[in-house]
Amino acid sequence: MNPTFVAFYMNSAVKDHVTAGTVGIALTHFNTKSVAGLLIPIPPLSEQKRIVSKVTHLLSQVTRLESTL
Repeated sequence: MNPTFVAFYMNSAVKDHVTAGTVGIALTHFNTKSVAGLLIPIPPLSEQKRIVSKVTHLLSQVTRLESTL
């Protein structure tokens, strides 16, 4: 597995699911039971690398556009 692919996935599609599973008020923490049954799509490694490359490129464009604004 490509760790960057997993990080992008966890920070996007799963973010709301994980946030909904946090517990605590003053100091929230991750509830592992809330994501125990979470399915993570695992495309072939070559596809993971292609996705990471594309997302990285798009994020750099967003950063560049933000700096010009």
